[in-house]
Amino acid sequence: MALIRLFVQAKKEEFLQEIFNYLAMTLGLPPRQFDFAYRDKDDNYQSEKGITPRAFFEKYVGLKLSDYVSVINAPTTDKPYGKSYTVEMLGNVVGAPSVRYINLPMDRFKELAIAQMKAGESVWFGSDVGQVSDRQKGILATNVYDFTASMDINWTQDKAGRLDYSESLMTHAMVLTGVDLDADGKPIKWKIENSGEIRLDKRGTLLLLMLGWMNIHIKSLFAKISLQLKSWLPMKRSTSACALGPNGIPCFKIRGYFKNTG
Repeated sequence: MALIRLFVQAKKEEFLQEIFNYLAMTLGLPPRQFDFAYRDKDDNYQSEKGITPRAFFEKYVGLKLSDYVSVINAPTTDKPYGKSYTVEMLGNVVGAPSVRYINLPMDRFKELAIAQMKAGESVWFGSDVGQVSDRQKGILATNVYDFTASMDINWTQDKAGRLDYSESLMTHAMVLTGVDLDADGKPIKWKIENSGEIRLDKRGTLLLLMLGWMNIHIKSLFAKISLQLKSWLPMKRSTSACALGPNGIPCFKIRGYFKNTG
């Protein structure tokens, strides 16, 4: 058995070397430094010559990533709320800690997004973006098409069912940049910035997200720990729902994105 494992590992390294060689020959070696040009908010041309990836991050991004946590909304019976999870076979940095998520109800999910935008920060989120949208008008909504009247089809599967049966999974990430609130401070609709092809304005970046679509199709967001999330680590870990991943954290398979290992 030990010899088989050694053989498999050697083959993995051999194949990875071939893949690296192919990418290096067709795309070039990963750059140690690069040139960067842009226009600032006053439309003045700016450029950086020979900047390294680390220096770029420190100068233009500057986020302390340890101040944030990944939050999911996966209302399936195998993943109780208020516990942390990881994903089987997710992660591409050797020696890095496992990717971890805290599963929260959608109401809390929205509260965190609103609080972060009120604090002056946009909110990264992941969703199943291919589900029900009007690409011409830039609207993500569950009622943009009337399937019942036109096709006599009723969509009855809830979010948990979609995840359990792999009908839905996270396919695309965008950024929440604004929210329309009612008199009680509850969200009505959201504004999104996107780099893809669904567009609303002439710059090709803004979309309108309706509440019903968010409830069903948004799966995760990146929230600042200071927004009353400091107590999430360490958390009581659930071991009854699925097998344990790295460091004893419950894990779930990547196929349905928030799918358990059982």
